[in-house]
Amino acid sequence: MKRYSILLAILLGITLLSGCFSPSSQSEIKDKINPVTMIRYSSSDPTPVKYDNVPHNMTRVLVRIDHTYRGHLDAYLTKTGSYVLKEWSEIGWFMVQVPANETALSYIAKLRKVTGVSWAEPEMEYEIPEPIKNSDLYLTDKSKQSYVSAVPGVDLYDQQWGHQNINSEAAWDITTGSPNVIVAVIDTGVDKTHQEFVGKTFIGDYNAVDFGTDVSDALSGHGTHVAGIAADDGRTGLIAGVAWDCPIMPIKVMNASGSIYTSYLIEAMLYLADYADANPGVRIVANMSIGGRGYSYAFKDAIDTAAEAGVLLVTSAGNDYKRIIGYPSCYNGVVDVAASTPYNQKADFSTIGPWTSLAAPGDTILSTVSTLVPGNLVYESWNGTSMASPFACGVAALVLSEYPTLTALQLKNQLEQTAQGAPSFNEELGYGVIDAAAAVGQLEPMIYGSLDVTTNIISTPDTGWLGVGVISIYDGNGLLAGFGTTGAGAAANYLFHALKPGTYRVQVVYYDAFEGEYEIQSKNATITREATTVADFQFGIPTSVVATLEQHYDIDQTAEVEGEQYYYEVDFEVTVEGAYDFITSSSGTALDTAITLYDAVGNELAYNDDHEGGHNFSRILMKLPVGTYTVYVENWDPKKQPILICNLDIHSFAVTY
Repeated sequence: MKRYSILLAILLGITLLSGCFSPSSQSEIKDKINPVTMIRYSSSDPTPVKYDNVPHNMTRVLVRIDHTYRGHLDAYLTKTGSYVLKEWSEIGWFMVQVPANETALSYIAKLRKVTGVSWAEPEMEYEIPEPIKNSDLYLTDKSKQSYVSAVPGVDLYDQQWGHQNINSEAAWDITTGSPNVIVAVIDTGVDKTHQEFVGKTFIGDYNAVDFGTDVSDALSGHGTHVAGIAADDGRTGLIAGVAWDCPIMPIKVMNASGSIYTSYLIEAMLYLADYADANPGVRIVANMSIGGRGYSYAFKDAIDTAAEAGVLLVTSAGNDYKRIIGYPSCYNGVVDVAASTPYNQKADFSTIGPWTSLAAPGDTILSTVSTLVPGNLVYESWNGTSMASPFACGVAALVLSEYPTLTALQLKNQLEQTAQGAPSFNEELGYGVIDAAAAVGQLEPMIYGSLDVTTNIISTPDTGWLGVGVISIYDGNGLLAGFGTTGAGAAANYLFHALKPGTYRVQVVYYDAFEGEYEIQSKNATITREATTVADFQFGIPTSVVATLEQHYDIDQTAEVEGEQYYYEVDFEVTVEGAYDFITSSSGTALDTAITLYDAVGNELAYNDDHEGGHNFSRILMKLPVGTYTVYVENWDPKKQPILICNLDIHSFAVTY
C-alpha cells in the first residue's frame, strides 16, 4: 500500500506576485469589505505549489520556521542525516543539506510537516538572459573632451541613442548623481579594471557566493555591461552611463560554474539591507538583470527586508517575446523594466505582462564589457531587457540624488508616474519609456495603497501549533496580485503594499487539523491611494485543546527471537467521532519509530515516520468517524535498531471553538 502522511499545517498556494515594502505615511480605512464567502473542504490541499519542472539545486533546500520551534528543526535534521548550511535570522529562513537517500522535493515534503515549519522550498536556479551582440567596437586612442556642460563629447556617445530617448541630458543639467547614492549591480561581477572606469568610485564589493570581496567578471561580462549603462562617469572615457557621480557597488551572484541560486540572491539583498542600516547617510538602488521561473518565498522575504531599509530593486522583464511569469520581475513592489526601441516601441523580444512598471532602451545598447572574458572586446552593443533595466536603475539613482528621503515605494511611484506614457498603462511598456528629466523634476502624488489582512489564527499555549493562514489577493481581472501568510505565533496579519487603486478579492485558507478540513474565506477589499485598507478574517479556530488519554501501551520486544524485525499491532475502537492522536515516545531506549493507521478493512489511512515535538518518534493526528482501526508501530530503520521498545499513547481531544 502506498504510504502518505496527513497534513497538519496548510500548504501554501499557487503564487504569482506578493506584497512588499514598508508602509509609508498613510491613513487607515476600516473594512471597505463585502460580506465574507466561506467554503470548507475535507479533501487534500486545494492549492498546492508544484516545483517539479523548476530548475533547482538537488543538494540544498530552504526552510522557514518560527524561532520558537527551532529545536524541532534541529532534531529532525539530526534524525535524517541533514544539517544547517546557512541561517538568515533576519527573515527566519535556513538552508539545509538534502540527505543522501532523499531528493530535494521529497525532503521538502517531509520538512513541511515538522512542527513550526511554515514553508520549505527548493533552492531554485536563475539565469542571465543571453544578450544578442549587434556590433563590436574596439577601444581607440581617443578620450572624451573635458567640458563644463552636461552633454558628453562625441566619440562613442553618439552611438548611445538611449540617452536621447530618456532625456538624460536634460536630467544631467539638474543632477549627475550623488556620492551618497549607491548603484548596486547584482550580477556576474564587474570588471573594475576596465579602462572606461578609471577614476570611478567602487564601494562595498561583495561576493554573495563565498562571502568574500572578489567581484571580478570573468565568465560573461554581463555585469560589466550593466554597470556601464547604469553609472559610468560621462566625463571621461568614451561612453556615458546614467548616474555619473553615484558609486557602483558590485555584488557577484554567479559561481565558478556559471550558476545562480536563490541563496546567492538572498545574500545579496540582505547585504544591501545591512549596509543601508549601517550607513544611514546613504541610499541604495539595486539592479538585478536576472530571472527564474519559480516563486521563492525566501527570496521575496529578503527583497522585503531590503525594501524596509530603503533599497529599491530594479529588475529586467525578460527576453521571452510574450507574456510569461518570471521572478524577481513579477514580485509586487519591484520596478520591472521592459525593453524599448529607438522609436519608443516594445522591442520584439521583451516579455510583457500586467506587472510591467515601465520601459527603457534595450535594443542595440552600447556599453562596457569585461576584458577578463576570452573573446570579449572593450565595448559591445547588446540587445536585451538586461540592458533596459540599468537605464531605469540609473534614473532612480538620479532621483534619490535630488530627493534622498523618498521611500522605496515613493521612488517606484515617481519613476512610473513620470514615464512618457503615464498615467496610461499597457502590458508592453507599462507606464511608458522612462523620462529621466521628468523623474528628477516635480514629485508626483502616490498612486498606490496598502492592504492589511488580519486574522485570528494565533497559536497559543492552550491550543498548540495551529499552522498558518494562506492569503491570496486577486485584481479586478482575476489575476493574482499578492500572496502571503499570516505567519506564526502572534504574527496573524500580512501587510501588502504597492497595490494600485481598485477592488481586489482577498482569500484566506486555513487548515483545521482537528476537523480535518480546509476553511476558505474570501471577501472584496477596495484599495485607495495613500491609504491602508484593513481586511479582517475570523476563523473558527480552537481556543482550547484538552487531550484525554484513551489508551497507553508499553511496547517491549527484547524477549522475542533474536534476528527478527519486530513490529507492534493493536486494534482501537472509536466510539465518538472526533480528532484522535496516535503518538510514540521513549521508554528509556532512544528508538526511531514509524506509525501506520488502517481502517477496519485494511485500507491505509495515514503513515508517519517523521519527527514531531523534537523527538525521534512519530505522530498521526486526524479526525476519525466511529469504527474500528488498527495501529501498526515499527522501527523506522530496523537494520539499525531491530528491537522495538517504546510507548504508544492514543488521545482523544476536547476542542473548544
